[in-house]
This record gives sequence, structure tokens and C-alpha cells, in this order.
Amino acid sequence: MEQVLKNRKIIKFSTNEQLKTFIEQQKLIFDKVRLVDVTTAKVYYLDEHRQISVEHHACYEFWNRAGKCQNCSSAKAFTTKGQVTKYEFIDDCVYFVISNYVEVNNKTYILEMISQSDDHTLYGAQGKNQIAKILTELNTRAYTDSLTKVFNRAYYDEQIKGIVGQNDGVMMLDVNKFKIINDTYGHVAGDIVLKALAEVMLSMTRQCDAVIRYGGDEFLIVFRNIGEAAFQKRLYQVRDAIRNIRLKEYPDVNLSASIGGIYCQVQPQRSLIGHIDKLLYKAKQEKEDICYEVITEANHEKEN
Repeated sequence: MEQVLKNRKIIKFSTNEQLKTFIEQQKLIFDKVRLVDVTTAKVYYLDEHRQISVEHHACYEFWNRAGKCQNCSSAKAFTTKGQVTKYEFIDDCVYFVISNYVEVNNKTYILEMISQSDDHTLYGAQGKNQIAKILTELNTRAYTDSLTKVFNRAYYDEQIKGIVGQNDGVMMLDVNKFKIINDTYGHVAGDIVLKALAEVMLSMTRQCDAVIRYGGDEFLIVFRNIGEAAFQKRLYQVRDAIRNIRLKEYPDVNLSASIGGIYCQVQPQRSLIGHIDKLLYKAKQEKEDICYEVITEANHEKEN
């Protein structure tokens, strides 16, 4: 029920007038047309005075959600620089959504074009409720790590990458001597360790945050809209919580983790993974628990 078109020609508007004309054309076809800034969740629309105005509500509130949609078609369109189509269900209504990557005066947005349908033939023999349940399960499965039940690498690549913004914090961690645990106690023990790690990290995050198994024993935690002091405190709380994990099946196993952390005072203009991976490697090489850095206006300009 979802389709991603990656290799489309990017739609660019050099003036707001071009954008306004395009939106007016699309409003003849769709029930709702809006611009979404994925990094801030702000929504812009063409008002009755033909001005681009900002809505008072975040983009996800239209779908009766309190936070970012788990399978956000606009985030996926942003990361793939393409077009994503999907169906959404609200109460008794089904919506068809086209999310298209666009550039306006060299700034990036997602143009969402939404059509409401009450055509019950769309539901087939299974009915609307069953179709909505199937879609929800498919969306969850697509972005869930089967072992730990946290988000998987695809979730980062399609929903997070490139939209980490100002006042966000990201930490990457992996388990110290994880290979030794696997070699000594077997892969079942390794799986138990990973699940215990995931439970601890989930207990220390909010609904707006994301715990991601990036690969092997490497995890990412993305904290959205958090103060610098609070994020720094979280780094040490996660470290200590991992040290305090006790496995009843393997009481002799003592866990610890190396952690790389980045706090964004400004909107980063490049992928953070390479940067934070270097901090994690430094933490391991120098036998430190945590290597932490802040992206400021000064070092941001220097790196770019």
C-alpha cells in the first residue's frame, strides 16, 4: 500500500510565485495541499489571500497523532529525494497521500497532496478495519528489529537520516567485549545481552525519541528537542544503567559500553553517522566510556 519513487526529477521553484501557482493547480485535484518542513514538523499552506502561511499545528496532528508518525511518508520522501505514496486511515475515512520532495529558493520541503475517499471498494472483502490493521502491522514490521523490538537500520535510513535538527542529541554505543561474550557463552547469550540493552534504552527515552539497532551490537539513540545539559546527563545515565544490567541466566557477565555522543546546537548539514562513529572509535581506543561533542556555529562552519 506504499510506493517509493526515488529516481524522479526533483521539482524546483525559484520563486514563491511559481510555488503558489503550482499549489493552486494541485488544489483543483486534491482535497488538501500543504508544504511540510520535515525537520521542524511545521506546515505551510496557501491562504485565501494567496499568501504562504504557517499552520498552528504540527504536520502529524492532522493524522490525530501526538508525535511523529512511525512510517512518515514525508520523511521517506525527504531522505530519498523522491516521491512516496501511501494510504492513511482516520476514523471512518481513508486518505491517499502523495509526498513529493521539492526545493523552494534552495530550501527543501515536502509537498503533501491528500485526497479523501469513501469508496468502500478500496477495502475489498476484508473491510476497512482489517485493512487498517494490516497496514499498521506492515509498517511496524518494516521498521522493527526482530530480535530487540526497537527500530532497525531501515528506520534510520528512511525516517531519521538528514532530519536531525537543532537541539537534538544523538548517541551511538556498542557493547565492550561483545565478541568475547558470544565466544564464551554462545550466541544465545549474545541475544539476551542485546535484548537487555534494548529494554534499558527504551526505559530511558520518551515517545518522541528513537532507539535504533544500527547493526550487530551497535545502537543509536536519537533524542529530539532536548537541552544540552539534559542530553549530556543522559549519556552518563545510559552508561551507568548498562553497567547495572544483571543477567539471571549468566550472572558472571558484567556489561559495559562505549558511547559516542553529539549534541546539535545548530542544524547539521551533513550525515552525523561518520562523525559520531569516530567519537565511538575514540572512546574505545582511549579506554574512555564516553566521547562527547557539540556541533556549534563555529565548528559547523569549519567542517563545511
